[in-house]
Amino acid sequence: MWVVAKFKKNNEETFKKELNSSLNNTCKFYQPFFELEVFNKNGKKIKKRKKNLLDNYIFCFSESFGKYFTLSKLKYTKGLECFLNSTTKDSKEIEQFISFCKNNENSAGTLKNSFFFNFIKSKARIGSGPLANIILDTILIKENKLRAYIGNLKITLNKNSENYCYPV
Repeated sequence: MWVVAKFKKNNEETFKKELNSSLNNTCKFYQPFFELEVFNKNGKKIKKRKKNLLDNYIFCFSESFGKYFTLSKLKYTKGLECFLNSTTKDSKEIEQFISFCKNNENSAGTLKNSFFFNFIKSKARIGSGPLANIILDTILIKENKLRAYIGNLKITLNKNSENYCYPV
């Protein structure tokens, strides 16, 4: 059964190690990551940073989670803030979301731009590239392209582009 855990900041590895040892090394973890490009004041790219989409939340899978008292026994695991309440139905939805994320990952294991295109409705923010942090007024998302405006400037972004675009 899949559950969502919130770990304490800077205690992720401790939490994973402690939880896994408590469950006899039967726990699997999943976190969706995306890349951010960091620029200096002059607009020159400094580096790419890998960031957890869910901040300090992580998906955990173990058959033991389906047993009634397992989560209550594990609530004092070192590095854990809390487990979110979940049911078997929630576990199935988590599994579908994880599958959706994995289908939208590149070879490096980070989410592709196509993942975010599924959530853009009317406004988007460019997260990387020379136009980073600019908010777009989206007008059309069709097939592999997003058409948008910044003032009078018309922009077209490709789903497979290296420049990430997020919903606002």
